[in-house]
Amino acid sequence: MTKSDQVRVRIEDGQRERLIEIASARGKGETLSDMIRQAIGEFISPDSVKLQDAHFVNVTSLCKQRIADLARELNRSQAQVLEDCVEGIHDSLDHKRVPLIIFEVHLRRKYHKQESPEAVLDSVDAP
Repeated sequence: MTKSDQVRVRIEDGQRERLIEIASARGKGETLSDMIRQAIGEFISPDSVKLQDAHFVNVTSLCKQRIADLARELNRSQAQVLEDCVEGIHDSLDHKRVPLIIFEVHLRRKYHKQESPEAVLDSVDAP
């Protein structure tokens, strides 16, 4: 079991109420402390080797969900997907190239579609 330390955090009433609302809306039985731990976890990357690698990225919940979906589809970490997307934008702007992450998504979807039983049945039924 890892060692944990207690930290006192002062938050405003509105922040406290909002965190409790979020915790209850998620329906996982989370407490206020769970929500604060998650917020700290979002802010600090425990995997970073160097201090300057720790960073905060603020994205909307929809964007975060899409990053998570792409990470699962591409079998990568969310940080890698986010970095590849930004690099892809730079490739597109600087070199007028289609980003590699887009090619990879298209190829994986094409491959997995051919692999699925529905795709096989559709190809058999086609004239």
